[in-house]
Amino acid sequence: MRRIVLLFLAAANACYGYAQGYQAIHGSQYPSSLNTAANPASIVNAPYTWDVAVFGAQYQTISNTVSGRNFPSFLLEPDAPYYANSGNFKRAAAANINMRLLNARISLNERHAIAFGANMRGYTQANTGSLNYNDSVRGPITFIYYNQSARNLSLQATSSAWMELFATYGITLADRSNDRLNVALTLKVLRGISGAHASLSNLDVNASAQDGEETYTLAGGEAIYGYSHTHDDPRYNSGFTANPRQLLKKSRSGLAFDLGLEYIIKEDGFTNVFDDDRPDGYLWKIGVSILDIGWNNFLYSNESRRFSEVREGITGNELLTKFAAVRNPRSFNDSLATIVRHSDALSGQFRILTPARLKINVDRHLSGNFYINGELSVNLPSLLAKDKLFVQESQVLAITPRWETKRLGIYMPLQYNRQGNVWVGGAVRIGPLLMGSHHLLNAFSRKNNISGGAYLALIIHPSQLRVSGRNKQYECPVF
Repeated sequence: MRRIVLLFLAAANACYGYAQGYQAIHGSQYPSSLNTAANPASIVNAPYTWDVAVFGAQYQTISNTVSGRNFPSFLLEPDAPYYANSGNFKRAAAANINMRLLNARISLNERHAIAFGANMRGYTQANTGSLNYNDSVRGPITFIYYNQSARNLSLQATSSAWMELFATYGITLADRSNDRLNVALTLKVLRGISGAHASLSNLDVNASAQDGEETYTLAGGEAIYGYSHTHDDPRYNSGFTANPRQLLKKSRSGLAFDLGLEYIIKEDGFTNVFDDDRPDGYLWKIGVSILDIGWNNFLYSNESRRFSEVREGITGNELLTKFAAVRNPRSFNDSLATIVRHSDALSGQFRILTPARLKINVDRHLSGNFYINGELSVNLPSLLAKDKLFVQESQVLAITPRWETKRLGIYMPLQYNRQGNVWVGGAVRIGPLLMGSHHLLNAFSRKNNISGGAYLALIIHPSQLRVSGRNKQYECPVF
């Protein structure tokens, strides 16, 4: 039982986090092909005629459950152990991975821009009710013993991974002497390559005396778990597999869209109007975007099930006996069916909503090449679609001071997420290369919670800025 608990918690921990992850550069004009996903309207106010994110990769993890080495310290000791944290508390584990390939942005003229590219994204989120676990847990017998006071043991988990092709169109609606307004729309075609969900509720642990000894049995309980048909492989007795060709062949299509607005208040006076490193000087830049409004579709695997009502007298010894020979989802279902009164297969299609959210971003030019950026993110599914399956972003608030020119950038994001974590990250942009860490203070920890992550991107663009150094203060306004 201990091994099963650890494997589950570690797997859940490996797959949750922010939707896009390149938090440090939000608000920056230079890596604009990466910022399309944060606010599609940002592609209009870019300093280059074009730029391409040749590739980008980021991952992020948040957990109060599993401890061990974080990135990049685990590269120094890849065999370092990971362990579940002891105690009786509500456990949560989550992660996210995002990969970008050839995300391009092109300015058609001063008022119009487009962007397009391909991404692969994945989320997992899991949480439990209060669960008692410690090093003394050696199997189902001791697990039930340490949770004898628990009422309504519960679990919720959702995972979704997909590939997407996107296209963005942005336009300047108004460009006056003191301000500018840009809007943009992104359409996405999705292919859901992996989906899964699980829930457990109303499972109790009862104590009773039998032959002078106290015994602990399970009672009640309702459980459902399903995963996508993309993982069914008949060659392995419907075992859980992840062959890339099979994932794509069996995937289903989905749709999503982003909508963004960006309002720019231009600087007054003559400060830096001839500065090539700041081709489009502004005092304030305010962005509002609604992101990832959509869903992925999946077909249920043949082994997806719904169970309810644990039979009377199911003890830790019973569990140990019945699940000792479990080798794959089919044998797990067969064993579970012997301890419950009702077992039903799930069939047909299920849908997992993409991580829809509202973002409000405010960027302020301070002086010279110094800026500060603030961002608020509000998840929409948890407010508007609680009865649906969904994945969501963890970020609540981020504040990022930065210093940057067209060749160099230094960023220090301070982030607060809905798990109550405060992260101090850091990133640098040197020419075309961007690299950073979500949580520098935890990057080399040996025993802290798994929490943090990193990102790396290569962005190319022409050597010259789109607008040469000139006094833009007296340009004729365009309406």
